[in-house]
Amino acid sequence: MRRRRRWWGSGGGSGGGGGGGGPVVGPGPGPGVPLDPTPGPTRESRSSNFLPLIGAGTRYYGSSGGAGRTVAVIDDGVDFRHSDLVGEQWAYRDAFNPEVHGTPVAGVIGARRNGRGMHGVAWNANLVSLANCFTRNSNCSATERRLGQNNVLASDIASAAGLSRNYGGAGSNPEASSHIMNMSWGPTLGYVDIGTGSQILSAMRDAAAAGRVMVAALGNGGLPGPEGGPASVMAFSGIAGSGIAVGALNSAGNRRASFR
Repeated sequence: MRRRRRWWGSGGGSGGGGGGGGPVVGPGPGPGVPLDPTPGPTRESRSSNFLPLIGAGTRYYGSSGGAGRTVAVIDDGVDFRHSDLVGEQWAYRDAFNPEVHGTPVAGVIGARRNGRGMHGVAWNANLVSLANCFTRNSNCSATERRLGQNNVLASDIASAAGLSRNYGGAGSNPEASSHIMNMSWGPTLGYVDIGTGSQILSAMRDAAAAGRVMVAALGNGGLPGPEGGPASVMAFSGIAGSGIAVGALNSAGNRRASFR
């Protein structure tokens, strides 16, 4: 059976912002190639130079590659036209964003194992793109842009957790429900408030209570504390045990990456 690609325009979430409507559905190009009969490194995996750094071994190569799991990429959008990002895909606000960050992040997570290029850590996982409203190509409504970055990011987290929430007028879309959400952002987006009482912190606690796993990048902008991004609150009450803070190493895996 061929998979289907779905995406939303701006709005359409419960209690959401601007216009748009329901999901638009069209045929997708289908899943990646079947697993190799003898699991082990392939040309694709050798091109994925991060796999040895996470200890990928025989059991990993013989796994299902994340089949049946959904990962939400809360970022600046994902270009699902890329040949390595085919299959089951959802995008909220922006289906084909050519921005430079969200697409490679999605590739590291779930680029397909299709016999060419590289493949991601979970090459058979379903991907959901939840784009923030503050990139030049974002398909947000004027109303959503006025709601403020923190409210929109909080609604993205609630969407990925499958929850119906409203943060200052920014409504979530529970149809984006995912098992795992990835948040590789911080103060470089502008003013991001993850302190006590913030909307983002509240959304993260709700996501943890809903049993979702949150993955966030450490060291964004080199700032410690709540200004440093969602990774800085992973040990907070109501979140601890549901979050993973991830650092970055150089390609040799023997020192911290220069970009922190």
